[in-house]
Order: sequence, then C-alpha cells, then structure tokens
Amino acid sequence: MLKALVILIALGLNPTLAKADAWDECESEDYERIIKGCTQILKRGKRETRKDRSTAYNNRGRAYAQNDEYDRAITEFTNGIKVYPKEILNYNNRGLTYNMKEENDLAIADFTKAIKINPKSSDAYEYRGDVYEEKGDYDLALKDFTRLIKLRGKKAPLYQKRGKVHYAKEDYVPALADFSKAIEIDPKDAESYRLRGNVYSEKDDQDRALAEFSKAIETDPGLAWAYDNRADIFEERDEDDKALKDRNKAIELDPENPSFWLNRGNHHRRAENYKKAISDYSKGMTLDLSSHGKSIAYYGRGKSYFEIYEHEKAVADYTIVLAEDPKDTGALASRGAAYDMLEKYKEAIADYTKSIDLEPEDAGFYWLRGSAYSNMSDHANAIVDFDKSIDLDPEDADAYLYRGEVYAAIGKYEFAIRDLNQSIKLNPDNTGCYNCRAWTYFKWGKASRGLPDANKAIELDPKNAAAYDTRAHIHEVLGQKDKAIADFQKALELDPSIEESKKGLKRLGAISKKTESAAPRKAADPKNTETNASQEMELSFWSSVKDSDDPAMFQAYLDQFPKGTFVALAKIKLGKLEKSQ
Repeated sequence: MLKALVILIALGLNPTLAKADAWDECESEDYERIIKGCTQILKRGKRETRKDRSTAYNNRGRAYAQNDEYDRAITEFTNGIKVYPKEILNYNNRGLTYNMKEENDLAIADFTKAIKINPKSSDAYEYRGDVYEEKGDYDLALKDFTRLIKLRGKKAPLYQKRGKVHYAKEDYVPALADFSKAIEIDPKDAESYRLRGNVYSEKDDQDRALAEFSKAIETDPGLAWAYDNRADIFEERDEDDKALKDRNKAIELDPENPSFWLNRGNHHRRAENYKKAISDYSKGMTLDLSSHGKSIAYYGRGKSYFEIYEHEKAVADYTIVLAEDPKDTGALASRGAAYDMLEKYKEAIADYTKSIDLEPEDAGFYWLRGSAYSNMSDHANAIVDFDKSIDLDPEDADAYLYRGEVYAAIGKYEFAIRDLNQSIKLNPDNTGCYNCRAWTYFKWGKASRGLPDANKAIELDPKNAAAYDTRAHIHEVLGQKDKAIADFQKALELDPSIEESKKGLKRLGAISKKTESAAPRKAADPKNTETNASQEMELSFWSSVKDSDDPAMFQAYLDQFPKGTFVALAKIKLGKLEKSQ
C-alpha cells in the first residue's frame, strides 16, 4: 500500500482521484474504457469492497456481452457472483447472456436465483417471462408477467406484453382485454391498436380489424407493421390496389424488414405479376431472414418461376427449401410438378412418393403421382394410384375423371364411361368431364352419344376451346361438314395452339398449308400428347375444387395447370385459405 502510494505521489497523482477516474471509466458506455477502468479496479483486489468488485466484474462482463464475446462475459458474471453472491445484477446479466447463446434453461435458472435472492426484482420476472415466451412455455410466461404488473403497477407496455402471450396461445378474449387495458391507460399506444386489430382479424371480424389498423396508423403514421397488417385485410376483401399501396408504404418505412418484401412478393404472385414477385423474393433473401423466412422466400420464388415456365429455376429453389426441411410435403409436391413439366417423370414420381410416405392419407398426392405415371404412359401404375386416391376420398370427382381418362387411353371405354358418369354425378357442373365423356364416346365409335355432352360442355363454358374441338370431330364423323368447320374455327379462335383442329380444317379443305403455317402458335403443353385431353382434365379439376376449403386442392390445381383458365381465381382462394389456417 505504501509503495503504491509513493508511486502515485511520485507521478503527481492523488490516489483517491485515480480511483474515481477508474470508476468513471468502468461505468462508461465505451467498450475500451469499460475494460480499462474495471480492470484497474479489480487489480486493487481486497482494497475494494466485495460489492464493488462484483460491480466491476458485472460492468466488464456487460462490455464483453455487448461486443458478442459471450463466453468471456459469462466468466466475468460468474466471478462477480463468487465475489458477492447476494448481488442479483450478475445473475440477471448472466441469464441474459445465456439467452443470447440460446442456452435458455441456464438463463431461466439464473433469473430464478435472482428472484429467490430478491422476490421483488421486477427485472428478473420480466427476463424470465421473456425466455418462457420464447420457449413457448406460455402459462409460465403469463404467471411472470402478471407478477410483473403487480410489482411495477398498471402500465400500458406491461399489459401489451402479457396480451401478446395470450395472443400466442390463441386465447383471444384475454388478449383483447389486455390490449384494451393498455389503450385505456395510454390512448396513444399505436402498437396496442395494431395488436388488437390482429385479434379481430383472427376472430374473422374484418371490419373491426380494419378500423384498428387504421387507428394505429392515424396514431402513429410511421408504424410500418400496421400498414402490412391492413394490407392483409384489403387482400382478403379483394381490394388489391389498396393492399399494394399499403405493402409499398410498409417497405418505404422499413426497407430492411424482409417480411415486408416477402409479403409484397406474395401479393405480386397472386396478382400474376411473377417477375415482380421474383424481384421481391430475391430482395428479401438479401436481408436478415430466419431459416423459416428463407424457406418462405425460396418457396414463393420457386412457385413464381414455375408459373413463367422456368422450371429448372423452380426446381433449384424448391431444392433449397427441402435442404432446410426434407419433410416439407408442399415443396416436395411442387418440385415434383416442376419435374413433371420438364418431362423428368422419374424424379417427379420420386418426390410424390416421398410426399405419400410422409402423409399416406393425403389423396391428392396419389392422383399427382398417378398423373405422372399417366404422362409416361405407365397406365397400370396410374390406375393403381387413382384407385388409392378414390379409396381415400370417394367423393373426389377429379380422381374418377383422371382414372376415366386413363381407361379411355388404353381403350377400356366402358370403364372410362363408368368413371366419368360418377365424376359428373359428384360434380354435375364439371365442364371438362362432359367434354371428356363426349371425347370418349367419339373414340369408342359412338359419336352420336357424345354430341349432347359436347353441347353441355359448351353451354357450361362457351370459351372452352377443347369442347369446340371435340364437337367438331363429332360433327365431322356424323357428316355435318359445315358445323364441323365452324367448330374447328371457333376452337382455334379461342386457342390457336390446338393442332387437332388445324388438322381437322385441313381434312375438310377449309385451310391451306400456307394458312396453317402462318397461324399463330403457342408452345404445346409438354405433359400431354393431345391438347384437348389436357384441357378436359383442367376444367374437370377446377369444377371439383372451386368450392373446396382445402388449400392443398387449389395448390394442386396451380401446380398441374400453371397457365390454366382459372389460375387467378385459384390463387385468390388459396391465399385466403392459407391465412385462415
């Protein structure tokens, strides 16, 4: 002590002032100064009180933690506890550091110890409640937050905090009560208006949800999440222009929030603006996304690539999703559909088979695989899968339609008609099924029996090009040349890519080779050898799913018919169903 004093005096320093300077450094907010000052204090050893040494360890640990040096921080907090076990600050800070390391059981143990030392430590209750909430132990979190309110008094942020836990538990009545209490205490609490809006949204009260989100925006025009939440309501109401305006505003306010880019990407995808969707998903990927967020981004971008026939890119994105979660049946089925479009049927079947292994009671995966088998002319396995699909869901009109088409393809027309009859019985307004039955009668050599079905298909859907093509073939074999020519021409007017109609006009002398070669053409669907068969399947499938509440059915339609007539409607319905689940 005398030697140290002599040295300080020799340097012209007052030891009391030097100690004060060290504490100023130790209690500063600058990393280097904290380390320097606290180290000086700790070097004094027992000349400092146990409590002061504990404080120095705590401050130095805090600096390490803020610099992401978590292990060094934990060592400091532990030393502080050893020096002065009655000080709860080191327990709390060590608990927070364990939480940063995702060692939450150790964090909870430290907060619990702090509470045991000081049962009135509101910080420890708050920290422990936060970790319980993070772990999904909602009842324990609620217990801590309720105690927190008693210790700190009735404050808006505390009711909001507890309300969020009730919301996470889907206990909407107490959640609503807590958010309302927060607003009662602080009528300018914009976040609580927003959260109350989310409760009303979950309760399917769109009007009140919209009012709450708008009130939140009125209270705080800079609250980006309120715009994003309100956009959800506008989309549910098919007010897409208003929704997009809010999506844009959310991004304007917080361009570093990846969720806003992904949500706008979903909006563009549903609106069939696939290139814009791809751009937004790609932007979101450059930001700080969770692993789940990345899966959403790649999945959405993959579906967008699929829609613009960039199937290789779609496969690549779905593969990234599956690397994160190999059991994601949605990604498996979607990648299978992309492989299907690339005529990589073995790969498609492999993905559908994995989906079946994971969810063997899902009828949709069987008919998807059956369709792939059918595309590669493996009719036997196709029929087996359609049989299984029907066993699982005997009311699925599609499965009967698809199996009927396979029976027709192998010349088992009686079996085909039986299945098509059942499909129509289950869904009497299925345009495609009438058309398919008409075509089956035509192929069976019973064209006259198919004419009423072709007429019915056109009556149900006057813009069904495949139905006009089918009726034209029937008129042709019945010797009704003028009617056949008129229907072939109508079919090509609606869809210039139907090669069978061009051939029909040529047979009937109504089109020259020059006219045929000059006619506008679309790329043929690589999945089908006969265009009319593809459209029959599409129309039949849409008719069977349009009133469904199962999002998987609409997703299957979109995967199978990415350029189908009802794509826009299917996407809107799918979006609504996904939000409701």
